[in-house]
Amino acid sequence: MVKVEVEDLVDDRAKCTRPPVQTAGKNVKCRSSQAETVRSTAEIVSPSVKGADGKFPFSSFYRTKTNTHFTSPTPLLWGGGHVWHTFSRPATMDLKQYVRDIPDFPTPGILFRDITPLLQNGPAFHHAIQSLAVRHHGKRPEAIVAIESRGLIVGAALAYELGIGVVPVRRKGKLPHQTYRASYTLEYGQDTLEIHRDALVKGARVLLVDDLLATGGTMGATIQLIEQCGGQIIELAFLIELTALNGRERLAPHPIISLIQY
Repeated sequence: MVKVEVEDLVDDRAKCTRPPVQTAGKNVKCRSSQAETVRSTAEIVSPSVKGADGKFPFSSFYRTKTNTHFTSPTPLLWGGGHVWHTFSRPATMDLKQYVRDIPDFPTPGILFRDITPLLQNGPAFHHAIQSLAVRHHGKRPEAIVAIESRGLIVGAALAYELGIGVVPVRRKGKLPHQTYRASYTLEYGQDTLEIHRDALVKGARVLLVDDLLATGGTMGATIQLIEQCGGQIIELAFLIELTALNGRERLAPHPIISLIQY
């Protein structure tokens, strides 16, 4: 990887004022025609990596040192070639300290893992989203499918970070258009999830997101919805995993990532 200092907000085209540096860790400076100057740091894929069309891939996101997002509709020219801006892997952070334990909620005997302190803490929430997003910068999914209610918060932020759309999965009767349905078993009864029938194109690569993996019932029903839509599941992503409940085994063989384990 080569680090690049982008001096200006790039929303058209930019050319480097110096030739490209091939050595990892070296810096080059690029300048656009924009009057407004914003300093940001990004990574670019080695010039030896090209897409199927023979061109270098390009990601539309830029991360400034003040955590501001910018997009560009056209490739940034770097030494005559297209470059791909991604975010550096986030530094280590103990996210578990931002999860609050609430005993006997919502019913007696249940220990509830409350993520609202994490959501309220900007750096912690940002770190969590970046940790999930960095896995997909090389080949982004085509959509995020997020499960209500807290999963939608995480999924929407992750979709924004990756520059893709978010598809909501909601309880029965909450979506206004034609839907597919899938039911799953609760401790006392059943619940039903729905997704819009036109939410995904056939074969779309999708990343499924929820806040917590317990028994896997909710995510299992969501997998059924994606199968009805004809989507291709690339990963299941969670903030928290309760490992003793063996939800991971129930959801096999789908790849699973969780940031916090109990």
